[in-house]
Amino acid sequence: MGLITILLEDDSLEEDERTEMLELIKSGSEKLLELVKDLLDKEIVGSDFGTLNLEETDIVAFANEVVQNNRAKAALKKIKMNFMSDWDELMMNIDRDKMYYALNTLISNAVKFTISEGQVSVQLTRSKQGSLIVKVKDNGIGIPNSMLPNFLISSHKDQAKNPTGILGIGLGLEEVQSYVDAHEGIIWVESEENKGTTFFIELQLGN
Repeated sequence: MGLITILLEDDSLEEDERTEMLELIKSGSEKLLELVKDLLDKEIVGSDFGTLNLEETDIVAFANEVVQNNRAKAALKKIKMNFMSDWDELMMNIDRDKMYYALNTLISNAVKFTISEGQVSVQLTRSKQGSLIVKVKDNGIGIPNSMLPNFLISSHKDQAKNPTGILGIGLGLEEVQSYVDAHEGIIWVESEENKGTTFFIELQLGN
């Protein structure tokens, strides 16, 4: 509703700015409707965590779409959003609904917990082992050290690599972890209070 309010009340907006905002509202609304329908029709939450409907997908275009659908929310806080990828195109088999939920939750939370005029970046990179790493980084409030013991470990994650895991309560992160696990991926977080947080999702290529 905040973006709609700006469109209605800010007479200084240029026509191209209004058009861009309307396109963002339309795209975000359509995707939200798809997700709601999916939750109702497929019951992906709960017992269906591990069931995947795999589709060959260009993960670069897919991730960029999720970023674009969060730009309206970021614009309200004057947050700069960046998207970077080591690939122009990268085809993978993923469950589009579950992976959209996972990426959208991480990006949406990054925007939520970043102060006005902050920065959120999403990056697709290749690990030394050749896997895909998705990084969602913000310079927001960070995670208090007191909360780190409450973080979960992904079932596929080497605890020695990152003993903190990810937060398993609230913010949709328990579902995120379950969906990443279902893709046989791993997820972890690095954070420093008052400096920011980076979530990592690692997925094997060729799946």
